[in-house]
Amino acid sequence: MHSTAKVIWVTGGRAPERPRGCLESVMAVELVVSLSEPGDRSQPWIEALLWSVANEDTRLLESQRFTGGADLRVWLKAIAAEHGRGNIRVRWTDKLKANFALSHLIAACLDLSVSALL
Repeated sequence: MHSTAKVIWVTGGRAPERPRGCLESVMAVELVVSLSEPGDRSQPWIEALLWSVANEDTRLLESQRFTGGADLRVWLKAIAAEHGRGNIRVRWTDKLKANFALSHLIAACLDLSVSALL
């Protein structure tokens, strides 16, 4: 699979500014969020992958790495504004559902019902 997706790694500080999109570019996307395990020499981080799922050509649109929920929140709100909350599907893994704070943060940013996770 060939991908020309732009990959940006955020290691802290403010989340990057996102370009303003037009409504014509709205597509169905899937959000995949994972939390790393802290290591002996590393802090845990949150990785967010945004995939296009509108057609058979599934591709990675964006990859971000965050050191905390505040930057993730800013990025999620920008993604929601760009793609429309109704066009974002979250892949709720068991590990993500088990992380109360992270799952509730994602649900709040995307106006999703937390009860659907239980």
